[in-house]
Amino acid sequence: MTFLAGDPLQNLKNDPAQLAGRSDPDMKIAVGRLLRPHGVKGEIKFVPFFDGIPELIINTPVELVMEGGAAPLFATPVNFRGSEKALIVKFSGFDNPEDARALTNRVAQLERRRMPDLPPGNYYYEEIIGLPVYDEEGVRIGSLKDFFPAGDKDVWAIETVSGGEILLPCLPETLLNVDLQRGAITVRLMETIL
Repeated sequence: MTFLAGDPLQNLKNDPAQLAGRSDPDMKIAVGRLLRPHGVKGEIKFVPFFDGIPELIINTPVELVMEGGAAPLFATPVNFRGSEKALIVKFSGFDNPEDARALTNRVAQLERRRMPDLPPGNYYYEEIIGLPVYDEEGVRIGSLKDFFPAGDKDVWAIETVSGGEILLPCLPETLLNVDLQRGAITVRLMETIL
């Protein structure tokens, strides 16, 4: 099972009221981070979180958010250059380094409906973080707090209802169901974890 992650620091700030029923087409998905101005024409360095982001957002307004509660900005990228991993982007109306500086460290977000559908068994970070986790009998274990890669599989960090943490390898025998419509994850705990 593979999971795609946006920018975890930004995404953990989701409002708890938005945590259930993750099939909302207006849910925001983090697609990349702006770093610092580049050159004298208002360009800025951009690190995409997924392949194909320039093609997806060129000439389309995107929401640019900053941690700490600063008001979001909306800007339209009109040009990308460089390689897929180290891009330089030019936004309409940002014509000098001082203008571009206002975009530093912002995260570009798109509505879920504008993102490509993922293959079965793949989810955007924002769709699953915070979802309640249940065992096979339907007893709530806790909530998915985070996940991280460990070799060729992910490990899920589940914050238990008692405030503890369970680290669960994401394997076909442990992950039974992810139901985005219901907003719930069902797992089988391994004997060694209990």
